[in-house]
Amino acid sequence: MKKIFALLICFMFIPFVSAKDKVEIQSIELESKSNDVVINKEPTFKGLSISSDVFFKNVGDFVKYKVTVVNNSNKELIVNNKNDFDKSDYIKYEFDTFDSIKPNAKSIIYLTISYNKEIDASKFVNDRYNESKNAMVELVTNEGVNPNTSTNSIVFIVFAGCSLVIIISLVLMRNKSAKRIGIVLILIAVPMMVKAIDSLVIKVNISVSVPRTYKVVYQTYLKEWLTEEQVVSMLGDSSNCYARKYYDNQGTRYYLCPIEYEYEDPNKYYGGEEVEVLLLNKGFPSCMGDWIVSNTGVTCSGEVGTVNLNNYEQGRIFTYSVHYQDAIGFSYDENDVNLFKVFGEQKEVMVNNWTNNHSFEVLSETKFTMPKHDMLFKYTMPES
Repeated sequence: MKKIFALLICFMFIPFVSAKDKVEIQSIELESKSNDVVINKEPTFKGLSISSDVFFKNVGDFVKYKVTVVNNSNKELIVNNKNDFDKSDYIKYEFDTFDSIKPNAKSIIYLTISYNKEIDASKFVNDRYNESKNAMVELVTNEGVNPNTSTNSIVFIVFAGCSLVIIISLVLMRNKSAKRIGIVLILIAVPMMVKAIDSLVIKVNISVSVPRTYKVVYQTYLKEWLTEEQVVSMLGDSSNCYARKYYDNQGTRYYLCPIEYEYEDPNKYYGGEEVEVLLLNKGFPSCMGDWIVSNTGVTCSGEVGTVNLNNYEQGRIFTYSVHYQDAIGFSYDENDVNLFKVFGEQKEVMVNNWTNNHSFEVLSETKFTMPKHDMLFKYTMPES
């Protein structure tokens, strides 16, 4: 019996020693990321396992990690399934393509995680979307064989033969010698099976959180030069345009008309985030020469065109109103007026009519706290 157990121990250690892992991650560091991305937990690694936790805000946000892999074996390795992550509808995970990991050398792999698609509103729980994905990225030789896996016919033949002997020995339980042999082969077959199914893989676990975000929309007016044909097609008549007659140097009649313009901030914001009321630097009508005033009107000595505002209207006043929110289908909160009372010197709104008609006025470049709903600011057209 003692001889059998001594032999058993020897056999058990042979497969494990031959399956020693000689490839490992040496380091992982941040290569690049979007401005709004927050690393909730710095990436960690152990052996060939990686874990990370990131926070995304807007579609298009990404984080890219540089992973250094050391191959201390004498075999050249390539990635067999570099993008084999659990499926995600909103977040994209991928390894950048690389040629191979040379034997006894280091190689760089880039792991990129990106916010790829707008998350459906129904997926948010308490205004937050969370997901955790895994990948098993297999490293194989150029022949397609995993260096830690003896997946050839001999192993399976041996394992099948062991299994057959085990079954026979179990049938012949009364035969003590066969029983002992069966037990030995069972214990030897277990590490063989582990060796056969073991894989040299990079194991990745990524946790991602995304807050529910809301948009800020501005409705304003821009003064534009319109010909008579444009006035008719766009406005119907010139009743809302300025009465003075304008001409260019070719004698073409122009109307200076306010055109309603809607602009949506390309960024979205989550509840509690600091936001600034935008100063919209859009085109403003101008004369590319000198204005010449006469009894018949005003003539531009050059072309009638536009120039950039360049902070032309820094005193621009926007109105926030429950009525405007309703008109565009946005919700509101009874405490929305308090959103503008928390940042520095601009603690108060300019004109507060909240008690009477649930509206107030604010200047461009005023900061406020984003509520958990979309916001609309409307610019009232000034007098001519």
